[in-house]
Order: sequence, then structure tokens, then C-alpha cells
Amino acid sequence: MEVFSSPEDYLYNLHTCSPGEAKRIWKNSIKESFDFKCAYCGSREDLTLDHVVPRCAGGTDETKNLVSCCFECNKSKSQENWQSWYKRQSFYDPYKEERILNWQKQNTSNFSNYIETERARFILTRNNFVYKKLNNN
Repeated sequence: MEVFSSPEDYLYNLHTCSPGEAKRIWKNSIKESFDFKCAYCGSREDLTLDHVVPRCAGGTDETKNLVSCCFECNKSKSQENWQSWYKRQSFYDPYKEERILNWQKQNTSNFSNYIETERARFILTRNNFVYKKLNNN
């Protein structure tokens, strides 16, 4: 389920459903982008979101600074630089590191620059607050 996450689109989501539901959908869309796995170790257990750059180090709550993360990795990483921490882990994977770096580079200021066409197959309908799958023909 894709949710558009630029500031303007987040406001649209707030108008089409409750604030709590909009936030839940937004968080779920980040986890979905990582196949419902921890971006670091690949676990599917106890998924949370991790601020790649911690807020205490100037990190934001923008989509590009949040990744799907298991509770154990989130706790272990804490407020440390993610790359320094990640490279010391037994599950370090350069492919996953590159994926996180690419995730951080996404341009969320322009919808067309970051929403993949094949993932934009779900839309919110204002009138009944349900998600409808578009025909993938």
C-alpha cells in the first residue's frame, strides 16, 4: 500500500483519514519499502522505525531518514552513527548499506522523482476512506 509522503501529500492523507490512521499508513509504507524486514539485519521480528541520522544529531522525521528496523538493531544502534555501527555487525551487508544510502538520497520534494510507477497502484478515495487497487492492465 503506497502512501505519498511529501509534506503536501501527508496533508492530503490527513484530510482523507484520521491523523492516527495517516501516520500508521505512512509508517507501514516505510516498512513495506524494505519488504517488512529490518534494513540492517533482515529480521522480520518486532519491526519499528529507525532514524538513520538520530534526531539528537540533527536527523529529521522525513521519510528519507527513517528505515524499517527490528527492535534489537534499533536498541543496539541507539544514537550512534549508523554506518560505523553497521560495519561492526556480524550481519553487515554492503548491498543493504547501499540501499540505505540510496533511500537517504530520495527527493521527497517532488512526487514524480520518488514514487515508483509500479508501486503507485493504490489510491485513497476521499468519499469512503478505503483503499482501492487500480487495474494493473
